Amino acid sequence: MKPLFVVYGAFTEGGEYREYFDVILTDEGVVLVDIGKLPRIFKKRPALPRLVERQLLRIFKERYRVMYTSEQIEELVRRYGAKFIPKKEIRQVVLRDYELTLSQALAKVFKNSKEKLLLMEVVCTSGRVLRLFTALKLKERLKKSLKSLGLEVVSG
Repeated sequence: MKPLFVVYGAFTEGGEYREYFDVILTDEGVVLVDIGKLPRIFKKRPALPRLVERQLLRIFKERYRVMYTSEQIEELVRRYGAKFIPKKEIRQVVLRDYELTLSQALAKVFKNSKEKLLLMEVVCTSGRVLRLFTALKLKERLKKSLKSLGLEVVSG
């Protein structure tokens, strides 16, 4: 698998956690590397302090990102549980601007609790939809990389 484009730090919102992934576009499909998760709402007495959770996330990022070469991507899928979606299973990819309301734990300024993001929805032939959020400035490069893979890209 030859890596074509990497989206660092894409995330999903689910339940009380924000799960972080690195999305690697390869010539054979899409690889999702699970980096870790942070709570959306920090509790008064958490099991781990907020600083420790952020440091653990940083360590996981550094550990996996050295393996984003063509020889080691297959090892990420086999040994480390990265998810692989082959090109033939992806029906289309929807890219659109999205405004996400932040929880108080993630908002830096409480007056501006909305974050402008790029929503990337990967629609599979089985009907499964994977929703990932990433930086808005990646839209054009991501669209170009997805089209070079031969995938249908819908912008909205």
